[in-house]
Amino acid sequence: MAGTAFSLLRQRLGHLTGGVVVGTPTGGLTTTTFNATALSTKPDDFYNDWHGRFYEGRHNGVNFEVEDFVKLNGKVTLEPPTTLVIEKKDLFELYKHATPVELGHFINIAISMVAGEALVERVSETLLIPNSTTYHYAVPAGIAYIDRIYMEQGTAGRYGAEQDPFDYRAWRILHTTPPQIWFDPNLVSLTAARHLRLVGQAIQVELVGDSDECVINQAYVLYQAKALWHESKIRDSASDFEDHRTQMVIAQSRADSEREGLRVAPMGRAV
Repeated sequence: MAGTAFSLLRQRLGHLTGGVVVGTPTGGLTTTTFNATALSTKPDDFYNDWHGRFYEGRHNGVNFEVEDFVKLNGKVTLEPPTTLVIEKKDLFELYKHATPVELGHFINIAISMVAGEALVERVSETLLIPNSTTYHYAVPAGIAYIDRIYMEQGTAGRYGAEQDPFDYRAWRILHTTPPQIWFDPNLVSLTAARHLRLVGQAIQVELVGDSDECVINQAYVLYQAKALWHESKIRDSASDFEDHRTQMVIAQSRADSEREGLRVAPMGRAV
């Protein structure tokens, strides 16, 4: 299932929270400055104090603050300096009202709120049988339910229709740390150097890297994150209480509506 990259979710949330610009450096590259001619339509100091992040390139994941902006050539001076000279491949995003870290935080909270209900199909073929007498295998990270387990056939990578899954009575989940699959040696025969194919369901894990993907309905994620962001601003003495409260209620209503269609019934054994 195709997902939405963390950086794109963050940028779309930025649009919903009142101000984001995404761009590409075009010149004037140092460790403290870059030009972006697309920004030159705005006057001097317009982007001062905006919050930035490089989301692609060798500075991927580096956050910064805009210390100064000059209209000519769209020159941005950032703080703190980067370790290496900024490159044209260092795509950036700028936010007016929230930091990239803050937006990412609320996106991950929104994801965690539906971890037990927004299950997605997952197939894993990473487990390798080292020998015929190993009957315990750690469950790959993120898998929440296992419905069927197959063993690889004699041809590498082939799990044909004629290869029946292991009998459901022949294996179970041990709720250890980490969880393990245990095969009953009296009921199964494992072949060394073959892989195991797990078919089940997974939860959406927390997003960390900008290229990490979320497969949960992005409308839910964005509106729930927006509601959480506005809620956090209600407690800010410098904010417009009523406006944030109104926007929070609207966003929460949209999120609740989208959430109704997220629930997927679990299948198989819980991990």
